[in-house]
Amino acid sequence: MDTSELTRLIEAAGLSSALAAPPQARVDAILRDAAAALGVNAATHWWWAHKDVALTSASDTDGDLLRRLGSCGLEAGSTCILFATDDRSPPWPATEGVVRDLVHLLEESYLFEFMLVRADGRRIAMENHHGHLLCWRAAPA
Repeated sequence: MDTSELTRLIEAAGLSSALAAPPQARVDAILRDAAAALGVNAATHWWWAHKDVALTSASDTDGDLLRRLGSCGLEAGSTCILFATDDRSPPWPATEGVVRDLVHLLEESYLFEFMLVRADGRRIAMENHHGHLLCWRAAPA
């Protein structure tokens, strides 16, 4: 998937006014910080498999995606960046919006792997191709 394909999915889901492509410099900074937090090489294919920190599974494994993300600390109104990781190495196409709209996009699209990073970088959630939602939370400040 590339940026134009992600844009097409956003338009098809009727979310063009709710989601926006963040500036590339911001995307790069968030990915760099997320990679450092997880202890992965930013060029790694599957971050969830090559991290140096423990990831926890979403506590609500039977709930809908919005509730599962909430159990990871990504509440419906939180601003996040969605990376369409699918089965490829970075760079990944990205879009930004509130979790509720990003979940709508995920439910309307065929992405089978993604990563959400909260705008402040203190929460990360990744769903892998096994359907496991894995979470990371920064230590309290």
